[in-house]
Amino acid sequence: MPTLLLAQLYDYQWVVGIGPNNPADIEGGTLLDFHTDPVSISYRPLASSGRTDAFTNICNAEGVLQLYSNNCSIINEQDIRIQSGNGLNAPGYDYQFHCGSGPNGGGYNTRSSFFLPMPGAPDKYVLFQLRYDFPTTPYSFYHVESLLYSMVDADAANGQGAIIQKNVLIAKDTLCDMLAAVRHGNGRDWWVVCPQFNSDQSFLCLLTPSGVQGPYLRTTPLEWPGELNGFWWEQAVFSCDGQRYARANSRNDLQVFDFDRCSGEFSKPVELSLPVEAKYTCGLALSASGRFAYISTGVKIYQFDLAASNPQASRVLLAEYDPFTDSLATSFNAMQLAPDGKIYITNTNGIYRLTVINNPDAPGLACNLVQHGVELPSKIGLWVPNFPNFRLYDQQGSLCDTLVSVAVHNAPKPVSILSVAPNPAQDFVQIGYLSEQVGQLQIFDAAGRRVWSQVAAQGSQAEQVDVSGWSAGFYQVVLRVGRAVVRQRFVVIR
Repeated sequence: MPTLLLAQLYDYQWVVGIGPNNPADIEGGTLLDFHTDPVSISYRPLASSGRTDAFTNICNAEGVLQLYSNNCSIINEQDIRIQSGNGLNAPGYDYQFHCGSGPNGGGYNTRSSFFLPMPGAPDKYVLFQLRYDFPTTPYSFYHVESLLYSMVDADAANGQGAIIQKNVLIAKDTLCDMLAAVRHGNGRDWWVVCPQFNSDQSFLCLLTPSGVQGPYLRTTPLEWPGELNGFWWEQAVFSCDGQRYARANSRNDLQVFDFDRCSGEFSKPVELSLPVEAKYTCGLALSASGRFAYISTGVKIYQFDLAASNPQASRVLLAEYDPFTDSLATSFNAMQLAPDGKIYITNTNGIYRLTVINNPDAPGLACNLVQHGVELPSKIGLWVPNFPNFRLYDQQGSLCDTLVSVAVHNAPKPVSILSVAPNPAQDFVQIGYLSEQVGQLQIFDAAGRRVWSQVAAQGSQAEQVDVSGWSAGFYQVVLRVGRAVVRQRFVVIR
């Protein structure tokens, strides 16, 4: 399956915005298109029936928009509500309050829903959702109780799309509003993780060609405490290589774990604290290399160096709200690492600005954070779309990598070695390899575009690649023999 490395652009177009469509009042939709460098930003009307916002979306593997959702309904790229596409997360307190009985609604619901492509079915997508059920105690609607999924066939209904499974319950408990996903070590399936509130347990499920499997309980070696009458804005992410899982909120600060993509097990917990100060929201992102963690507290943004001998001592204050306004304060909220290697940060209000970290893999102020530096043609809500790293594949050399490397690639995997240094790199990278057969060395950028290629000779060899003119960002180095990817490494270019 060589296309795995060439076209996994499910996150290449972001649809954000707040309806109804009214450009004069800076309302409607915005499209961020990462097919261009720099990102192309344009006004995009949203579905016109009712007040339809855009919270999450998905493209096809080639990066063409397929679906978006306001957590009340699902809309296709033609801005038409798909067949059976309303009633997401119903019934429930938050659905009733924000979506009502309208065909599209103007939902709020949870902040961490996302679409994933169905393995082996290019026209099917699965929306993972969290639902605030009807509260049984005061303020308990602040905490989700149901993890659900809905499956979409984008080719059904004469190409307009249809929901073929809706609001299917995966787990019901007191949950956290911070869904995250990472590709399984077999390179095909997906892990979806949702922590249990006030616990050291997390619910996991697997998305496979057979559907959603689970839930499975895994222990996160640190508890995630809180009280039901608290309003905890939170976010969780995986590193681009899938080897680390991080989560943060305004009470518990930052927790980081190693993650086993084969077994779904968490280990080696690290707790990182923030200063005692007013913290009312929380956003979190990891740089492309996974070295630096960024966390927002509403009015401040901090950086931690996870590779430091003492990550706690590496904490740097990067920004404090200035206080610029666009009719409302442009303070800091959720974060998302984008295909261009930058981190975009939304606000706590519906305004038309994003904060951006231009060089997330640089230490301290060299990361070049610009407050409210990205102007949009329409206001957006509190959140940008929640995307995993779609360009992560099988975990080479693991106990579970044979599914893709053998069954899918249908080619032998010779013994091989692949090394890349220095990492991060600036002027050159030295690629060392050992291959039992003649193959190909290839380098792909974050967009999945091949930027360098050379024949890999049989035996032990070394190649030096001049990267001095390359754009800063996240790159993948691949050793391929025939159709089989036998080794892969990741490198950051500064």
